[in-house]
Amino acid sequence: MSSQTTSYLLYGLLGLVLLIWIISRQVGERTWTPRRLAIMPLIFVVAAVVNGKTLGHDLSTGLAVGLFVAGLVLAVLLGLARSATMAVRPGSDNSVVTRGNGWTIGLWLVSIAVRVGLAFGASSLGAPEGMAEAMLFAAVTIGAQNLVVARRGGLLGAVPQRV
Repeated sequence: MSSQTTSYLLYGLLGLVLLIWIISRQVGERTWTPRRLAIMPLIFVVAAVVNGKTLGHDLSTGLAVGLFVAGLVLAVLLGLARSATMAVRPGSDNSVVTRGNGWTIGLWLVSIAVRVGLAFGASSLGAPEGMAEAMLFAAVTIGAQNLVVARRGGLLGAVPQRV
């Protein structure tokens, strides 16, 4: 097994553990501050920058750019859909309390399947993606979800919505 294959397997395993952790935190009741809502998308942006050494090459064709943009649009839509499945209420001290459900888990699985499908599709079309694209997809989908949760919970100046 080559070192590159080993590296990909380790990244994949780490990503799987991280996804399980993220999804499990979405199902139980959680209290979120604005800082906590922002931290995970920012971590994924940093991971994208760190792993972005191949991003410029990967986006060197119109097809690659189109697939990248389509992936980000899908990431936003999936984040919005997941946020709609979550019960949200204002918490104390500038926080919001959320609780996901089976639909939230289902949409996370759809999100993962879409991302994997995009990666395989891009590769089969001759526009292989790097790790940075996956990290940006995660940052955008979690960021979109958290933005709606923050708004629904009244953290962005909106009147809290009771669900």
